[in-house]
Amino acid sequence: MKNSLNLVLVVFLFVVLGCSCPFMKNLNFDDRKTPASPYPTPFGTNPPTSPSPSNTTSSTSSTLTLDKFNQIQKGMSKTQVERILGGAGKQTGSTRGGNSIISTYEWKDEDYKVIYVVFVDDKVSTKTQANLK
Repeated sequence: MKNSLNLVLVVFLFVVLGCSCPFMKNLNFDDRKTPASPYPTPFGTNPPTSPSPSNTTSSTSSTLTLDKFNQIQKGMSKTQVERILGGAGKQTGSTRGGNSIISTYEWKDEDYKVIYVVFVDDKVSTKTQANLK
């Protein structure tokens, strides 16, 4: 009997605390296309919001070079990286960690050259490349 009462009390507390959780108050279940969710989304699961140029991969002929990759420095803004690489990259993932927003972007061309840049709060955190000369 005591275990049953404890179980009921625990379930009741979860319901009460869950309903008053500040994250739950910010959710808008009627408009699921709104990206302002307080919960993180795993990398690679964000669908493109529209076919705008910022969601397309830069794919001009051989514009990605090792020299451009080396110009990208930790702490640079996304705008600075886009100027160096000649356009907006494709966002391949985004998540929230603590008070930071972490986003991954890729730039690639038809020669299988790829540059990936990870931004934390719109500042370069890490970068990687493949097939650049």
